[in-house]
Amino acid sequence: MSSPIGRIIPLEDYNDSQPSAVALGFFDGIHRGHQRLLEETKSLAQSLGLRPLVFTFREHPSWLLRPSNPVSLLMSTEERLRLLSQAGFTCVVASFNRFLAQMRPEEFASAILAHRLQARWLVVGDNFHFGAGAQGGAQSLEEMGEYLNFQVRVLARLALKNRVVSSTWLRKLVREGRLQEAFPFWGRRFQVAGRIERGQQLGRQLGIPTANISPWPQLIAPKRGVYAARASLAEYPGVFPALAYWGNRPTFRGEGDILEVSILTPEPLWGPDELYGCQLTTDLYAYLRPQIKFPNTQGFIEQVAHDRQRVGKILAKC
Repeated sequence: MSSPIGRIIPLEDYNDSQPSAVALGFFDGIHRGHQRLLEETKSLAQSLGLRPLVFTFREHPSWLLRPSNPVSLLMSTEERLRLLSQAGFTCVVASFNRFLAQMRPEEFASAILAHRLQARWLVVGDNFHFGAGAQGGAQSLEEMGEYLNFQVRVLARLALKNRVVSSTWLRKLVREGRLQEAFPFWGRRFQVAGRIERGQQLGRQLGIPTANISPWPQLIAPKRGVYAARASLAEYPGVFPALAYWGNRPTFRGEGDILEVSILTPEPLWGPDELYGCQLTTDLYAYLRPQIKFPNTQGFIEQVAHDRQRVGKILAKC
């Protein structure tokens, strides 16, 4: 079977016999450190005539190993796999289950890397771990390669502005609303996507219509408050300036966090009910202010008008 570049293939369905260069990792956020590792893998594949592969898990291991305290993620599984495949790789994906969690490092390297993926080169970060209990590391992988017929390139973690680039650091910045600070390390904006849902229509009643989406349950929650953003709709062309709010709407006794997006256009482009069910993607650029419980709706309306005026000025600088 031939596996063309750009495909996403479950591990159990991958049986290509062509030797490969494999980037290993979870790649949450696909930040600049990940990007460098992917480019190194692709360069190796091109120079040696190997198939460029990414091997990753569908689920973050923490959701199985410590379900009471799992890692919240920087991007959805769908978006992560889409971007990896679009980067010029065949993306081989495994579900992280009990069987894989209990696999010894030697078994993982032999059965999956050497035989299933036909790996001749592996590219990993210097903090890479694998196998039951994360017992395997970059050094042990190099040692296994001597008898499993693959070589390993270990990359030191990328440092920018005297800070090691990591998904853990970016999650901290997102939680604290420091999105402009995160951008140089990430190379992309924090993004929330989903289908527009029918809400209580309170914004419409106040003359401030919003599109509401419920976030992906595993997505990290940014700091509650108001953001300058850009928004796009899968069903309509264009990218639009937007005012976005993440929170639980204390002024209106809301329950649970949602994303509310006010798309800022000079004239309405859609009817009041046309967007329900559309796929909305919102990139959050900058934190404007914290969530506020207003004493009355007039105070809320005046503050939103002020927020909307700030969006254009901020986006012009981004």
